[in-house]
Amino acid sequence: EGVTMLWKAPPSSSKKAIKEYIAYVKVKDGEFKEVRRIPHPSADVLKAGGNKVKAVLPVESGGCVYKVEALLEDGSKCPPSPISDEVSVDAAPKDKKSGAAGGKRVAKKILAKSGDAAFQYEILKAMGLTAEEIPKFVDPLFWLQYFPPLGVRDLKRFGCPVDFRRSFITTSANSFYDSFIRWQFRKLQKSEKIGFGKRPTIFSEMDKQACMDHDRAEGEGVAPQEYTAIKIELLASEWTSAMQKSLKKGSKVYLLAATLRAETMPGQTNCWILPTGQYGCFEAPENQVYVTSHRAARNMSFQDILMPWGKPKCLMEVSGQELLGKKVVAPTTKYKYVHILPLPTIKMDKGTGIVTSVPSDSPDDYAAYMDL
Repeated sequence: EGVTMLWKAPPSSSKKAIKEYIAYVKVKDGEFKEVRRIPHPSADVLKAGGNKVKAVLPVESGGCVYKVEALLEDGSKCPPSPISDEVSVDAAPKDKKSGAAGGKRVAKKILAKSGDAAFQYEILKAMGLTAEEIPKFVDPLFWLQYFPPLGVRDLKRFGCPVDFRRSFITTSANSFYDSFIRWQFRKLQKSEKIGFGKRPTIFSEMDKQACMDHDRAEGEGVAPQEYTAIKIELLASEWTSAMQKSLKKGSKVYLLAATLRAETMPGQTNCWILPTGQYGCFEAPENQVYVTSHRAARNMSFQDILMPWGKPKCLMEVSGQELLGKKVVAPTTKYKYVHILPLPTIKMDKGTGIVTSVPSDSPDDYAAYMDL
């Protein structure tokens, strides 16, 4: 069983033949992974299918979304299609005649919203621009010269009562406006009405700056998720042999457990860890060492929690298997110590890769605890 997926073949690929299509799937909050490569159909098959490519892709429980990339003959790729609608797998209803339980019910058809344009050239061409006009858009300032007058024209056609004599460009291309904004911000800063600092936002490591919705190739609408990191101390008597050799004497080692409900911490009974996970021991202020996933440590370094900025100092690595059964001190609990136990469903790319267990407030924690 699977899901039948349809998508439109790119109308143009810069005069390069399309070799094949690469289909990707993502389950819930996971990452996209390649699931199948589909050869580009012949011209006759493509025409018979309404210029659409058809393929049956595997589907997993929990809700899947798909996207497709066209691979060209020279090894380059067209921009990926937008993400498809979600496909879910549910139990089929019981057979009314026989009374037997049904099997899996799978959504059989879904259309990838790839559109007709594969490149910016094609998008501009579809808007009616000529081949002579399109190369001018290489200059970013030409966009400001071309589109605003068209916007004014269309608004006038709608009958908008706007005095367009007062309109102006609000970027550095307008030196007068740019000077006014600079003066305004300097005055506000001097009056201590505003300050320079950091705020939670989606950050681009490559560009070293905030990455807003309209700047992203994918992930539009994704917002920062705030976690509270619970510092769970690993008793000195429980250090691994590698820790005793690599870490300074007198250091305090803390496992950082990420949680969205810090108010439930008094109910902790144990700490969950992924046995196959690879964790880092990172240098922290005041002679402390934080044990967490490498991804979480990097994110914390961008917030100046760990240093240096963007490249936290990893003193050593430790596997989850090495920490199983160790005694840790969970803050705000009535227990002198609790144990580190295995939880195979932990994801290393979510939170810190370490989870604190509160069965009184989490059915999943209770079920996992009782399974052990």
